[in-house]
Amino acid sequence: MKLLLQPATRAVCLAAQPRKSLPSRLPAQRPTGKRPAATSGDLDQALATMRQLAQSGYPLTLGCVQALGDQADSAQSAVLQALAAMASLGVATTLACDASVPLRSPGGLSRLLEQARSHGVAVLFDQLCSRGDPASMETLLQGLDAMGAAAHQRPTLTLVGRWLRSRADADWACERGLPLRIIKGHQADPHRPLHDAQAGLLSLLQRVAGRASFVTLATNDPVIAHEGLRRLRRAGTACELELLRGLPGTAAEQVARRHGVPVRMYVPWGEVRLPSTLSVCTRDPRETGWVSQPVAQRAGLHLVPA
Repeated sequence: MKLLLQPATRAVCLAAQPRKSLPSRLPAQRPTGKRPAATSGDLDQALATMRQLAQSGYPLTLGCVQALGDQADSAQSAVLQALAAMASLGVATTLACDASVPLRSPGGLSRLLEQARSHGVAVLFDQLCSRGDPASMETLLQGLDAMGAAAHQRPTLTLVGRWLRSRADADWACERGLPLRIIKGHQADPHRPLHDAQAGLLSLLQRVAGRASFVTLATNDPVIAHEGLRRLRRAGTACELELLRGLPGTAAEQVARRHGVPVRMYVPWGEVRLPSTLSVCTRDPRETGWVSQPVAQRAGLHLVPA
């Protein structure tokens, strides 16, 4: 049975055949480093991936993504389980989670930050922020203010360049000295749906340059990485580049090294969505074969060229 991925990159799905390597006809931009295969929803496997990456000296973030459970108790339990497990790695790590998880239960926000501090793990609020939900964001910011988190735990906030509200959120974070993680974002701002995502990201970086205590630029795009890091470095802002593990990142990593900026690896744990992967494939169909291989492997499938 044939699976049509792109006209130039057809593939045959042969689940019953023994697995073997894809042929050498692969895109020129395939990463050459010895990074492990993509993670699944298994926490132990994600931690094993992080241990391998730690040996190469990467700062690490474990991203609790998507379906970790719709119930408040189960979601909170999963996040706390990840915190305890990350403490065993013996390296500086960051846990990225949807801020709606601790906000679901009374005292959940302070409990999460206290647990993270006791385990020596930094906290990054990720998915809630990247959806730009105004009411939930206000609840999060008010909660952080009330507990003085800016002076103690100093969690990192994710801001989306293409979202208009990110400007005010960035000002709020800069005034309190909170670190920022800035992404381009996949969801358009409903108030300006045609706003260019790349322009929005660079504009937000320019806004926080020279003001933010620390900025993580999350992109695997070498062009955005170069221009974004250039603006931050020119303003004297401490920064790093974050790469989503599993996507092409060699060119962007080389850009960061030329700027003298550290490179962080974001390892997803949970049910991973693929908008970034698909955008890579539409820009260069040659990428489809190797980008889709780890996804197929998680589903127990094997891809070979047609």
